[in-house]
Amino acid sequence: MALDGILLNRLVQTMSAEVPMKINRITQPSDHEFLFQCFKGVKMNLLFSVHPNFARIQFTKEQNTTNLDQTHLLMLFRKHLDGGVITKIQQKGFDRIVEVFIEHRDEMGVIKEMRLILELMGKSCNLILVNDENMIIDAHRRVSSFESNARTIMGGSEYEFPTPFSKKSVHELESYDKDLSFREQFEGISPLLEREILNRLNTGDSIQSIKTELLNSENLYLYKDDFHSFELKTKGSPLKTLPLMDGLDVYYRDLQAQDRIKSHTGDLLKLIKRELKRSKQKLPKLYDDYAKAEDSDYLREYGDLIFAFLPDQSSGHEFADIKDFEGNDVR
Repeated sequence: MALDGILLNRLVQTMSAEVPMKINRITQPSDHEFLFQCFKGVKMNLLFSVHPNFARIQFTKEQNTTNLDQTHLLMLFRKHLDGGVITKIQQKGFDRIVEVFIEHRDEMGVIKEMRLILELMGKSCNLILVNDENMIIDAHRRVSSFESNARTIMGGSEYEFPTPFSKKSVHELESYDKDLSFREQFEGISPLLEREILNRLNTGDSIQSIKTELLNSENLYLYKDDFHSFELKTKGSPLKTLPLMDGLDVYYRDLQAQDRIKSHTGDLLKLIKRELKRSKQKLPKLYDDYAKAEDSDYLREYGDLIFAFLPDQSSGHEFADIKDFEGNDVR
């Protein structure tokens, strides 16, 4: 499942407790992932993922053994952020937008505040580098004015947040309207979470206790196909209950490995599938030719006789009566 605003809020609150921290190195394990190796007394790896299915931001303990060559965006991150200090990590309301504020010293020795903005919007996920004048330096996914009338995400253009919805904060959960869905009223509520909240209310839980758990949970509950910081009692007992960051590592470990293998072998897999399809289409014809060839010895013998006795035959005949090499009559 994708992260909703409530779970993202718990992740941001956990990460905010660790700032400030210094960025020692920036790497890119895959096309959609950037790993910031930070230090604050101990080494901490801050992962940004803009994968359409696995998008998130988290501290990770997973050791990434693969790294891409120096891409353009990675080079920009190293130029503008490497050696800087992360001073603040904040979420825009309960929306799926995270701002990471980084103080970095430029070539002239002047300290400037850069922003790395992560937008977790499904297939439109993006990671955008913005300078202290709110101008976009570059982005993982560029959007020109020809592609979108809403806003432009290109180097040199001014950054604008996505158009917000007119919804209330989860802090005002007690004021919910029973005639409207929670998703229509409050930021950060996913369909999965809405079903769980309604189930809790129907089984006697108070709205205050639900709100407290939503805003203060420090665990991640893992189920077969889902996970959340809010226990999903409609799905039964969780398979595992882990701290937030450890839980994300466990959930995404195999999924990421499969995706990376697929990305590295994608072209080879396409080639194999194409050749396999082509061979399957040829197979019936080959079987037919093979069946015909099994009974072709007499044709070879006739060909040899024609070449041997052709000078003795006059032209224009459709057939000829001759003797084969063993003296037998052949027509």
